[in-house]
Amino acid sequence: MTKLHLTVSQMQAAAVPYTFPMTGIRVFSLEEALYHCLVHWRQSVDIICDPFIRWVEGSLGLGHIGVRLREIGRIDSFCMRYLAFLSLIDYLPKDAVLALQSDLQQWEKRQAWEKLAEQADHLMAQGNAEHAYVLYAKALVYEGSNNIKLLNNCGIALMHIGEYEQAAAVLSKAVAQDASNAQLRYNLIEALIFAGEFYTAQNLVEEGLATVGGHVPLLNFFQGEIYFHGKSYFEAVKMYELALRKEYNPTYIYRLCDALMRVRLFDKALITIETVREVDRDIEFLRKQAEYYAAAYNIPSAIKSIEKALVANGSSGELWLILAQYHRMDYDLYHAAGAIHKALALMPDNPAALLEQARIRKAQGRTKEYHVILNKILTKMKLDFRKQRSDVRDGLNKGGNI
Repeated sequence: MTKLHLTVSQMQAAAVPYTFPMTGIRVFSLEEALYHCLVHWRQSVDIICDPFIRWVEGSLGLGHIGVRLREIGRIDSFCMRYLAFLSLIDYLPKDAVLALQSDLQQWEKRQAWEKLAEQADHLMAQGNAEHAYVLYAKALVYEGSNNIKLLNNCGIALMHIGEYEQAAAVLSKAVAQDASNAQLRYNLIEALIFAGEFYTAQNLVEEGLATVGGHVPLLNFFQGEIYFHGKSYFEAVKMYELALRKEYNPTYIYRLCDALMRVRLFDKALITIETVREVDRDIEFLRKQAEYYAAAYNIPSAIKSIEKALVANGSSGELWLILAQYHRMDYDLYHAAGAIHKALALMPDNPAALLEQARIRKAQGRTKEYHVILNKILTKMKLDFRKQRSDVRDGLNKGGNI
């Protein structure tokens, strides 16, 4: 009679999954973890770590495997250590493990900064700029602060997490080493604009225009951004229109519409956004269109645009929040309550969603619930503030960033 051989992990069910930090993939058994590390080995090179071992010993109840993992972790060679891990139990095909040996040996030979940079690039592609920045910063420590590509990528990661002043400082170092690199200068200009350093940004734009003879629409766009942030909206409109005459770009169109809305040219903004080509009419287009309709007091049309966006992405808590706001503005409290319920299901404890829920409750005359929600928001803000202060103290104790 045949007999089913239970997997190692099936002997003890996992209480919670293990989530791989770089891929975001969750696994519930040792076998799944091994397979993940075989397929996504570049994103799993640090697998033998305390969190993973604790998961194996705690959630899986495999204390003897934990002991073995600690023994493997003491192997000096990365290649041999990783191969030993993949061969921890008799699960993966031996030929698949051996086939990986050459790649692992090449990885081991590469400099430490290259490995960190590759992992950071992967994280940036996933939208995890905060973690990517940490790895880029570490790579710069290993490689030195003169690697232009690392400086550029580090600056971009900083912009993605809203650290514009620091991004400008990092990108300035890159530009100082390669002043002829146009893309580096464009990245620096963008960082300077968001950092509020308009004078320096304007000087770089003028230098760029003098060099290329006014043929780069992106520089005209940056001029528009400088005017926009300086609240010179009519001048911003002129620059955005100039950039658009040179090159079609949906981003230019949206910013032109933003400037038109600031000077209350609602009809012109709604006409202008229609120039976005059909192929580019994505969720961002629908959100912008809804925003302009709402600003022009055409709430029913704004609702229709957001509903179309939700057809494409019904799992977006932010879209449900916007829909709830528009329904409330249209005095449709029944549908507003339904939309905010879905938003909070997707974004529990989100302050903006809770505040909208409070507004809806107040509009419904449910003042007691309104005050309860406001107290909940206030409590969360206090806790978040304390955590932020604690993180700042920890950061100061550990030393500053580059």
